[in-house]
Amino acid sequence: PALLRIGRNELELGNNFSASESFERALELDPETAAAHEGLGRIAAAAGDMQQAADHLERALEQDSQASAVHDALGQVYRELGDLDRARAHLGQSGDVVTRITDPLIQPLAELAANVPF
Repeated sequence: PALLRIGRNELELGNNFSASESFERALELDPETAAAHEGLGRIAAAAGDMQQAADHLERALEQDSQASAVHDALGQVYRELGDLDRARAHLGQSGDVVTRITDPLIQPLAELAANVPF
């Protein structure tokens, strides 16, 4: 989770190289990390590698189908690739739900708090 948060922060700051390093390391630890694939997809798109961007963003959606913000990025990528049907389909599903970052240290506390009666 820390690598993913660092990667997102670096990406927001425009430090794509540092962000990429964090996301790649996160994928080494868990190859199915949606947030890492999303980050690498956004970095690839910014670098103009639209096919790699599409591959990463598709993997992100496979792992976290509720991450509607990924649809916007993927729609833009497919538009750049000239696949307007896919672009429209993804843009029509876009929203503001980002990929989830689950933290195994925090999750039990969140579950405990959710079950405390008030």
